Amino acid sequence: MQIRFAVLGTVRAWSPDGELPLGGAKQKAVLAALLLARGKPVSMERIISAVWGEEAPSAAGTSVRSYVYRLRRVFAPYCPNIVSIPGGYLLSAAREVDAWRFEELNAQAVAARDTADTAAELRLLEQALEVGAGEALVGVPGPFAQQQRELHRELLLAATERRMTCLLALGHAGQAAAELASLVIHHPLHEGMHELLMLALHQSGRQARSLEVYVQLQDRLRSELGLDPTPRLKALHLRVLRNEESLPPGMGARSRGESPEQETASIRPMQLPAPTYTFVGRSTMLERLDATVGPAPSQPIVGLLVGVPGVGKTALALRWAHRMIGSFPDGQLYADFRGSLGRDGEARSVQSVLNDFLMALGVGPDRLPPTQDAAASLYRSLLAGKRILVVLDDMAASHQVTDLIPGTPGSSALITSQTRLPQVETAYQIQPLYVRPFTDAEAREFLVRHLGVRRVENDLPATRAILELCGGIPLNLTIAVYLSHDDSGPSLRSVAARLRASRFGRAQDRALSPDRLFETSFTSPSRRVRQPLVRVSNPGDESSTAGSAAPSAADRPVAEASGPLTEPAERHFVREETCGEAGFSGN
Repeated sequence: MQIRFAVLGTVRAWSPDGELPLGGAKQKAVLAALLLARGKPVSMERIISAVWGEEAPSAAGTSVRSYVYRLRRVFAPYCPNIVSIPGGYLLSAAREVDAWRFEELNAQAVAARDTADTAAELRLLEQALEVGAGEALVGVPGPFAQQQRELHRELLLAATERRMTCLLALGHAGQAAAELASLVIHHPLHEGMHELLMLALHQSGRQARSLEVYVQLQDRLRSELGLDPTPRLKALHLRVLRNEESLPPGMGARSRGESPEQETASIRPMQLPAPTYTFVGRSTMLERLDATVGPAPSQPIVGLLVGVPGVGKTALALRWAHRMIGSFPDGQLYADFRGSLGRDGEARSVQSVLNDFLMALGVGPDRLPPTQDAAASLYRSLLAGKRILVVLDDMAASHQVTDLIPGTPGSSALITSQTRLPQVETAYQIQPLYVRPFTDAEAREFLVRHLGVRRVENDLPATRAILELCGGIPLNLTIAVYLSHDDSGPSLRSVAARLRASRFGRAQDRALSPDRLFETSFTSPSRRVRQPLVRVSNPGDESSTAGSAAPSAADRPVAEASGPLTEPAERHFVREETCGEAGFSGN
């Protein structure tokens, strides 16, 4: 027998016999984290972060196990149930969830729109809005629930906007004007809603009021954001001034002859991956990003995060991007360029990323331009006048950037890279922000978040050894946490021993080791580059063939070895220390 779940509103569940008791707020938060994973495993650390965030108590794991035990007893006679997996849990076989029904109806509405069936699109949107009405996860604590509430608000707003467009296309201007008048009060800076209200008023014969709506929005945008209305809204203003009767291109039912720019006018992409739940520190970096990469009225803004592999560039970029969603109401685009050599095969091409972005902006596959230059031109046209955030992750070279930077003010781009990108820095007059390894306090907090205070403090010598071996690199610390959960939770002393023994000499550890990360980031360098790196990283290790063959660079000052060390220095693997000696970044 299946259980029916509701997460829109308060969290509830019903069996064929009636409503089930789900317990208190935190127990419901655990259920929500498992349920919204859609049948995928959820680690204990992620559940703890979802429920408590940065304020997790030392006994959080015990509490989670208790909540899961109680939920299992409630679900036992029915299907689904909560299954234990190594390091976490999985909620299996859940099928009836109101949030999923809301998403399904939205997808059906998009399909109806693609076939120009406006009446069907309106009907499906109204069903979706009925299912999805109200807040998500009401009364559920924790950062995960808050994130889901914000996402649901955005989805509701997008569906509402599309419903208003359908009403106008079908000739229900009076009804649309009445509803939109209320909506713009609650969303005073939402240009899409104001545009629809102007259209509805104009179609209802209220030209003066339509022009008044534009002037009020223009004044508000200038005073609060220092921005002008979008070119699309300005064009509508002129049409209303001229008292033109027809709808502007892109509004209402779509004609088959429209250009991609017209076709995609109301698309709002939301491509950001979920942020890391156990995010630690970086408050200063977040503030610097706020100050340097936020939207500006005079030019597109570009930011660059630089640092060694595994230092947390992507986690920082995504955390900041999610914080700034409200400042980029027209959407967020994301692409992983796989610039670290050896990772997931070849790096992505600019053309493939442009095509993905264009499709996310609503351009059909059959309308994608044949050349990169044409794709870049269309991409900039679609972004013109909008406020969109573009996150370009793990880029390797300056030439990849140019065609992906928005061409008009209001939008921003945030880039992450192992290396500096001089041409980009010069062209956009930016200073790269260096993402440094964690301080000892931040690294210790990372371990506490994942392992709990008691386990970290029970063996301080082992904790200090792990912190030293990991060098403040978040990825290395994540590996240490993973190892601490292996083999039924070994002691931290045994974890430190495994880290120290061979830099992960066991076969199952080797794929996760910092050495492996180092190797895959230098798959292609010449022997001339690789040899001194081995000696710099392991100066006392004469067993390495590469190391013993390369005394010339590693044992000399950086000034003499600068040729071989130029590439690794640019990738931030090594730095020049005092007296002209080379040292590893992050150690």
